[in-house]
Amino acid sequence: MTESKPTTDAELEGIFAALANYTTGSSRAGLVPIDEAVCACLKHPARQAFIEKQLLARLQSPTSSEAKIYICEKLRLIGSAHSVPALAELLSDPVVGDIARGTLELLPVAEAGDALRLALSRLSGASRLGVVDALGHRPDPGNVGALEPGLKDPDLEFVTASITAIGRIGTPEAAKVLQRNQVSVSSELRLTIAHACLECAWALRQGGHKEEADVLCRKLIEPGWPELIVEAARRVLDSASE
Repeated sequence: MTESKPTTDAELEGIFAALANYTTGSSRAGLVPIDEAVCACLKHPARQAFIEKQLLARLQSPTSSEAKIYICEKLRLIGSAHSVPALAELLSDPVVGDIARGTLELLPVAEAGDALRLALSRLSGASRLGVVDALGHRPDPGNVGALEPGLKDPDLEFVTASITAIGRIGTPEAAKVLQRNQVSVSSELRLTIAHACLECAWALRQGGHKEEADVLCRKLIEPGWPELIVEAARRVLDSASE
């Protein structure tokens, strides 16, 4: 006989007890009912809020890092704005921070972008670099403005990451920031900003912003840029005339 799946709130709540003991070396067998419940609620949105609440309760309790990573993976599927504060709290965690950041990056709610932008001022090192990368993958309008101050940071690695992220965003606002810094950037960052301009220009071209893409690329065909950069810029300009 096939075992019946939990249907009531009390039955669903009971399956999450397995997370309290899940740690390194634990069998995933006890997590299968949670997997099934998460998948099932994707087809029944009325259940999503309840399942999310159960996951968040365990995320904020003294569970293992392995359990928290598992929970973050599930929240990528069903997380809402309610998940953002708990995920943001984990951004500085040396073990769970990366998966929490990746979950915020993918959540399609404005609150996730707000939390990532706020985290820039309180994080450092690899955690801060990760947030910059995440912002570069989100289309939030405020991300360019949040990343631009990073172009004047004393940490060269952080500046590099900020330039790359702005280029990836690929909006007219991103193009304006890159254009302002194309000439003034230090010699160590010339190739970084050139590649960012090219990536931004391609995105602009695909989005119908031909004029903005043209402005970025015309700077890159001026004397002083490596031949490969010049050739790539010419390809973007040629595609804009097709």
